[in-house]
Amino acid sequence: MLRFYGYFKESVVESRLENHRVHQVLIYYFLEDKSIMIIEPKQSNSGIPQGAFLKRQMVLKSDGMTPFMPTDFCVGLDIGIHGRSIRITDADEYTRQFFEVSLSTQRK
Repeated sequence: MLRFYGYFKESVVESRLENHRVHQVLIYYFLEDKSIMIIEPKQSNSGIPQGAFLKRQMVLKSDGMTPFMPTDFCVGLDIGIHGRSIRITDADEYTRQFFEVSLSTQRK
C-alpha cells in the first residue's frame, strides 16, 4: 500500500468570510488491485463532515478506460478524482522507497 498526502479546495458560497475551504486528505493506493481510498482525517470541533471521501475502489482516469497507476501520483501534481482536483503534497517514507527501488530497477 502506498500513502500520499494531499488537499483539495471546496468553494464556499454561503459565507461572506471565506471563498473556499481547504480539505487535507490521505490517499491510499493498494498495489494488489489498483484500488484507491481517500480519507479526510477528522478534526475535533471543525463543524465540517469528515471521514471517508472515497471508499476503497478502483478509479478510472478521465478517459474512462484506464485505472490510476502508482506513477500517476507524483508529488506536486494535481489528479482529478470524482470531480475534485487533488494536489499531491507528500508521500510517506515507504512510498518514497518504493519509487526509488522501482526507478533503479527500470534503469538497469
